[in-house]
Amino acid sequence: MKIKTWHILGTVFTVILGSILHFVYEWSGFYPLFGLLGSVNESVWEHLKLLYWPFLISFVIELWAYGKDISGYFASKAIGILSGMFFIAAAFYIYTGIIGRNFAVIDISLFVIGAAIAYYVSYKYIKCSFKNPKKADFIGMAVLCAFAVMFCMYTFNPPNLGIFCP
Repeated sequence: MKIKTWHILGTVFTVILGSILHFVYEWSGFYPLFGLLGSVNESVWEHLKLLYWPFLISFVIELWAYGKDISGYFASKAIGILSGMFFIAAAFYIYTGIIGRNFAVIDISLFVIGAAIAYYVSYKYIKCSFKNPKKADFIGMAVLCAFAVMFCMYTFNPPNLGIFCP
């Protein structure tokens, strides 16, 4: 299968699984493990997990399928997920700042677009070469791991910052 096809399928997978993860914590009877994966409240931070975890699962599947042979794979994926998460957060705050409130249909659209951006950017970076791919991959893996830790840490003990407030 072509790398482009993997990214298209990854986008669809992420949108579907991320949509399910929005409700899984409540569906589980508020079981803490599911809170680490899904959103526990309506904060922007919690909604970024809906993009991050499915993207990470796709990342691992792609790593097994073809990524181990690509120099800069980890860096490409880190840049992709950061791009998608940044888009979602920035677009949300811009449009709610202008309108004064949020709308579910726009929020869902931002998630879908954010997923598409994450995979598009990842795909574009996989196609280019890094000057120092080992260093780039190390930094990419560190970023991916740091976000996994932060998503787990801040789920039930969020800092007192706006992005963590519902």
